[in-house]
Amino acid sequence: MNNRLHFDIASDLRDYMLAFPQATAQQPYPDPIAWMVGTAFWWTKEEAGRDAAETGMPIVGLGPMTDSRLVEQMDSRLEHEMLAVDSWKA
Repeated sequence: MNNRLHFDIASDLRDYMLAFPQATAQQPYPDPIAWMVGTAFWWTKEEAGRDAAETGMPIVGLGPMTDSRLVEQMDSRLEHEMLAVDSWKA
């Protein structure tokens, strides 16, 4: 690769990032963005409510996870299970 070309691209990228600083990230929307009843996804809570009444299944709100502890806990569990499966294969 041409070192001059590489330098120009890096320099241009640096200049762009300085000229257009990143905006602050939006905070997660506090309410669910969709609802799930069984395996069905609904975009409005009213539709989910009708489906839940017909099926007798609970409504589960879907949206951003604001508590990263749960993600870390599930990641740890998954890693543990994968190690167990690998040891059975050996």
